[in-house]
Amino acid sequence: MIQREPLKVLIVDDEWIIRDGLKSFPWQEFDCQVVGEAEDGAEGMLHAKVLKPDIILSDIKMAGMDGLTFASEIKTLDPDVEIILLTGYDNFQFAQTAIKTGIYDYLLKPTNFQEMKQVISKLSEKIWQHRERILRINDLSSKYAKSLPLLTGKLASDLLYGRMNGPEDMMRKLSLFDIRIESYITISARLNTDSLKPEDDHLDDWMIDFGIDNICSELFSRSCTRVLSSPGRYAYDYLLLFPSSAQEFDIQALCMKICERIQKAVKDFVNTDICFGVSRLSHDTNKINLAHQQASQACQRGYYFDRSSILFALDLESNGQAQIDLSDT
Repeated sequence: MIQREPLKVLIVDDEWIIRDGLKSFPWQEFDCQVVGEAEDGAEGMLHAKVLKPDIILSDIKMAGMDGLTFASEIKTLDPDVEIILLTGYDNFQFAQTAIKTGIYDYLLKPTNFQEMKQVISKLSEKIWQHRERILRINDLSSKYAKSLPLLTGKLASDLLYGRMNGPEDMMRKLSLFDIRIESYITISARLNTDSLKPEDDHLDDWMIDFGIDNICSELFSRSCTRVLSSPGRYAYDYLLLFPSSAQEFDIQALCMKICERIQKAVKDFVNTDICFGVSRLSHDTNKINLAHQQASQACQRGYYFDRSSILFALDLESNGQAQIDLSDT
């Protein structure tokens, strides 16, 4: 429940006795407060622009700008404002027609306060329910925005480690995050913990992982359409998305340069090396897990021989070493 400040009411009528009578209505019973009054539609427009009322009571028949014209212009100015028309019996049919054009309701003059209480009670509750719904939506949006890195990290992990319940589940989750996969590679990285210096002890494990993942995600994101990361303890996995027109040779060359930049940045950050394994390019979303295995295998082999290596699965294939098949057939 949101804190209820009084709803602001504007009264527009060319008869002062009607305005005074409406001001004497027990507005406080409905969390409402009269904030202004006007003698005609033109003056009412000025008040509406300045006071930003929630509810407007307007006579339907006034000199100059009539109530319907006034209501139409007000709705253009602020679609959320609620308008109640005041009408005599001679304009009764006219007022009924106005309901279809966005007017909330009408009241007959002279106004019956019992009838008015029913209308204002329903209208004020409608406004508060709308505000509370908007507040809940904004709250959910805020929580979603704050949770988005965790949610996308979970999605990346599920994709890379094959924790999807089939192609339909995968497509549904990708759609939720507005992710379209045309072509991709996966990259696995592993930090050389053997050479972490004692002077780096002031950095907690989570700070090191957080910092390195930020470095990798930032530099990778400059050269692909989207990067999804799944960081772990001194080990980091990435899914890099590219347009369908991307060529594997160009991507491999680009990745080599980026990985070299990351290695330099990591060296500056924690004074140790980081090793990379890079998969083949693929277009098949059903083989993301296989691509991850390919990158992980390359990373493990590279780490065993050289803690600062950048090893491509394509290189392993060229050397006749068995590799996981990522062909789209």
